[in-house]
Amino acid sequence: MAKRYYDLYPAGIIVLRNDNTLWFLTEPFGVLTELYSVEHEDRVFPDVPNGKWYTNSIRFSKNYNLITGYESGFFGLNDSITRGQIVTILHRLAGSPDASVLENPFEDVPEGKYYTDAVKWAADRGITTGKTPTSFDPNGFVTRQELAVFFARFAEKLGINTENDYDITNIADYNDLSGWAIAPMKFIMQRGVITGDMALGYPRILPKNNATRAEAATMFSRFYNSVMYP
Repeated sequence: MAKRYYDLYPAGIIVLRNDNTLWFLTEPFGVLTELYSVEHEDRVFPDVPNGKWYTNSIRFSKNYNLITGYESGFFGLNDSITRGQIVTILHRLAGSPDASVLENPFEDVPEGKYYTDAVKWAADRGITTGKTPTSFDPNGFVTRQELAVFFARFAEKLGINTENDYDITNIADYNDLSGWAIAPMKFIMQRGVITGDMALGYPRILPKNNATRAEAATMFSRFYNSVMYP
């Protein structure tokens, strides 16, 4: 018997059963697929197991109100993070300065969205220039190299010198980096914000992969602790 339900997907729902297991119930066929079978009362979010490489960073991000979960109560570990979410987190890192009187240069950023003030603030501060002069694409996904650029621009606005001679040319997929992302990536990797994906046993930048919410939480935690407050 289930004790809680979380509306999450149009094809079904997440079920938290009395035995503290998480299941995915497909509709309308009622097929149950077990998601997690470990105790999770102490989890920061129901879908964030303890002891993983991202767990402490997600807990940190939640405690500092940087990255919050969905209305469903879940975090969305593997969801690609969006441009609207990224500038919202940066805005929060900056202390959520008032942006109500700032100009909104983007036609696709309506008033009243969770990201509206953050986008206006980021545009005013030069942290984003948009996809085009009049388009921000708030629901578009952010690649790992684009996230490095966001971090570097934000750091510069904090008065942090991002120039360095850190060598990343020996990383296997260095040549996959776009030219405009090389300097920001050198800065971010030198500071340990991005350490490289080790799935194949050696570091890769994966610059054109979309950053997941778990990856973003980890990067923001590292940025806070190694760049803003080292």
